[in-house]
Amino acid sequence: TKFPVYGLIRRLHIVVSSMQEAAVKALVEKRPDLANEVSHMESEADRIYWLVVRQLLLAIRDRSVGAKIGIESPTHVAGNRIVVKTLEEMADSAENIAKEVLSMKDLDAANEQILEGISKFSAMVQSVSDRMMKSLMTLDVRLANDAIAGSELAQREQRKLTEKILTSVKEVGIAVSLRTIVWNLGEVAKYAKIIGEIAINRTLEAPSEICRLEKA
Repeated sequence: TKFPVYGLIRRLHIVVSSMQEAAVKALVEKRPDLANEVSHMESEADRIYWLVVRQLLLAIRDRSVGAKIGIESPTHVAGNRIVVKTLEEMADSAENIAKEVLSMKDLDAANEQILEGISKFSAMVQSVSDRMMKSLMTLDVRLANDAIAGSELAQREQRKLTEKILTSVKEVGIAVSLRTIVWNLGEVAKYAKIIGEIAINRTLEAPSEICRLEKA
């Protein structure tokens, strides 16, 4: 059975986003049960990832198959392979957050102000991720550039939040876990930037208003 590749990529992004949301919610609401659910979602993410990889391999062997599953150009096979690999890495980061939450022996020891900061940071990262995916699906170069700027802003926010954790959380074990969680969220923002760059490259393959302006 042939599945449209871009539908599968969208589905994978939804699963990855749900993993991140559940992992951070497990921390903020002190609900280890939610963190346990993330590993089940990781299995679903892996299943979709390998399904996309198989489809892309079929598209390389047979261009007619590529057309059926939505691959317009052979060069898009390589780009889509990077996109799904990047999404898989984002899923791994979300799973790492969940594992860190489960390893924390006393969730109540975490500073509420820090937890609120992590929750807001996660929302910022998710917004970047959503905009990146939309820019890829719509080939909106302005949206991709906006999201890349958001990714860079998230990197700065990561450094601020990490500094706050190190200065305000006295329990060393808790501080290390919270810093690890923030680091993994920062990795998601970095991975999202890769997708944005692919979206921009793909947009520039075809004539557009931006290309015409640059040539003028």
